[in-house]
Amino acid sequence: MLQALSEAESGNLDSAAATFEAARLGWIALNQIHEALSAVLHLVRVHHLREDLGLARLYAQMAVELLQNATINDDRLEADVLLRIATLAPDIGMYTEGEEMAKRALRLYEQRDDAAGACDALLILFSFHNQTGRYQASGSYLQRARHVQEIAGLGAAYQVAILNKDAHWHWYQGNLSAGLERAQRAVELADRTDQRKQRVYNRLVTGNIMRAMGDYLAAQHWYNVTEQLANEISFTLFLCWIDVHRAWLAILQEQYSVARSLLQRALMTQDYGQAMSFNVFLAALYSLTGRTVEAMELLKRSLTFYEQSNDPLSVCTLQLHLAFNYLHVAKPQDAATALDAAFAWMTERRIDYLPHWWHPTIMGTLCSHALAEGIHPCVAEMILVKHLGSMGVAAIQPLLQHPDLVVRRRALDVLESLNADPLSILGPIPDDTVRKVLAQLIASNRLSVAGLPRLCQILTTAEKRNTPNPTLVAVFGLHVDGATREEIADWLGISGAAVRNYITLIYRIFNLTYDPKQRKQRQETLRALTQQAGFIP
Repeated sequence: MLQALSEAESGNLDSAAATFEAARLGWIALNQIHEALSAVLHLVRVHHLREDLGLARLYAQMAVELLQNATINDDRLEADVLLRIATLAPDIGMYTEGEEMAKRALRLYEQRDDAAGACDALLILFSFHNQTGRYQASGSYLQRARHVQEIAGLGAAYQVAILNKDAHWHWYQGNLSAGLERAQRAVELADRTDQRKQRVYNRLVTGNIMRAMGDYLAAQHWYNVTEQLANEISFTLFLCWIDVHRAWLAILQEQYSVARSLLQRALMTQDYGQAMSFNVFLAALYSLTGRTVEAMELLKRSLTFYEQSNDPLSVCTLQLHLAFNYLHVAKPQDAATALDAAFAWMTERRIDYLPHWWHPTIMGTLCSHALAEGIHPCVAEMILVKHLGSMGVAAIQPLLQHPDLVVRRRALDVLESLNADPLSILGPIPDDTVRKVLAQLIASNRLSVAGLPRLCQILTTAEKRNTPNPTLVAVFGLHVDGATREEIADWLGISGAAVRNYITLIYRIFNLTYDPKQRKQRQETLRALTQQAGFIP
């Protein structure tokens, strides 16, 4: 056992695993269950460090059986076994069982006044809660772990682990700048204290947060150095995780062939849980490249896995991806059902960001659909304003032409929150004078922002023209406000004849006949009609 422990500490995990297995077999032959359980516990840890989750799971099950079928009068060993299995549980989809084991381990460590064990258990409980979207509780566990570390004077290994968890806590809630700062501090401390695995983990987290921030060049750099370091320390079983995150970066940049190659390599994994996660990356790639049927098959398979694992955060994200695909195959009712389920859960948990498989185009499409259909529009608006920003504007702009005034109002509220130009509905306005007049009409509330999209659809200079005419809209706004033809011509820098033609067209569009004796009455009628339609206040 001492030889195996030395091999594990030196990073020679393959040799350590073989030595621990030999020890386990020897203790079993001698019916020394206590010692055999200790060897099994080390085997779970070693294979988990090797990222060989299949073997780690096998030995974890063996440990549970030994613990259940033997009398172990050693609280420390029992706590260690429970904690080791709990540590593995999130990676193999055993959230409910693992959380309960971590709580039992915490009680045992606290009864023994074992600060290191208690801190380990608190960090595992943080992970269970954070990875399932229970951020208030996960924050509390993290704070408790930090207090234990500070009071007990636990060393750099715990400081790095806490920084890593803190980075995840902020990242998962979309607080990307704060998450990045913690991740970079964790990288620096792990480097300074030569914590090899944490050096890899925290570089990957840094890359993921950079990717979420849209800094793709920096993210690529961090993925490159993570891969280089993983190879240097022979952490090769972790390379598949680096591959899938690099694949997601490629997907975000529409480098689909690069993403496909990386995912094909990652999916060579023999671990079922990993494959279910990696399949979601592949499904998103299929969704964006026209292979919708295959995407939905993969998503449904992974959804079943995460539902059985009691992982609601992943379930929510997969429901959103399914909704996106349902929209593409013209199944609006199925899309609405999936979208409603996801947004309802997010509303209940007060969540407006998802850390995994977050794609701005997909989220923008779904939020736009949610606003149009009234599916938890408050959640959609929060996602658009807080997290999508300018990337969501293109998805929202078509709603400005929606026939429903409420939908147009929702879209305009989002655009106003994003400081987007309300005149964007008019497209490019090459005449700066016309743009300034329109901006003044809107700013002074003489043209209704909510009615502008519909007004632009109506006021065109050709029956089949699909693009708005900014000058015609400006003439309309000035005319119904009471400006004379001469004033309109002067303000817009066009001829009086052009103004007359535009006004004639406006009345024709609104089916008001010309009568020189009733010009004022006709203008008042136009104003009443357009006010009733919501084009002017």
